[in-house]
Amino acid sequence: SISVEKRFLDIDSLKSPRNVIKLARFVGFLKKNSVNIIHTFFLDSALFGVMSAKLAGIKTIITSRRDLGFLYNRRLLRLLKFINLFTDRFVVNSISVKNELIKKEKVDSNLIDIIYNGIDLDRIDQATPADIKKEVHLESCTDEVKFVGFVGNFNRKVKRFDIFIQAAADVHK
Repeated sequence: SISVEKRFLDIDSLKSPRNVIKLARFVGFLKKNSVNIIHTFFLDSALFGVMSAKLAGIKTIITSRRDLGFLYNRRLLRLLKFINLFTDRFVVNSISVKNELIKKEKVDSNLIDIIYNGIDLDRIDQATPADIKKEVHLESCTDEVKFVGFVGNFNRKVKRFDIFIQAAADVHK
């Protein structure tokens, strides 16, 4: 088993020539620890991790796609199509992402599994306002307080949380 110690690759940019050394070290780490499966998330880890896994001889390589690829350019798509040749399975979080993966990256639909992001709606439907206030540590709020939620990565501009915040401010007025 791999030790619990934290390991960071310290990669600021995939374009840096110093990453060849980091790639070699990571390949060595994977081999030394007899890693059997690698699963990458997000673009940079897919580009770096899939190649590392292939060079290390890892038998099962899985990568995730969690967005519609709005920011992909032609060069990036060529790179993704290349690393996809070494990828055994793809995990996506929606039918739309699966369809884009098939369309843009030409991935065989039989290699794609969907694991939906989700919320247990039954749990929410059964919850009272008091239950929700307790869950989010706002028990002191009056019954007039309304809750609105936003689920998304605040580091991704494509989620457009700025529009959500502006809309909430407009509704509040």
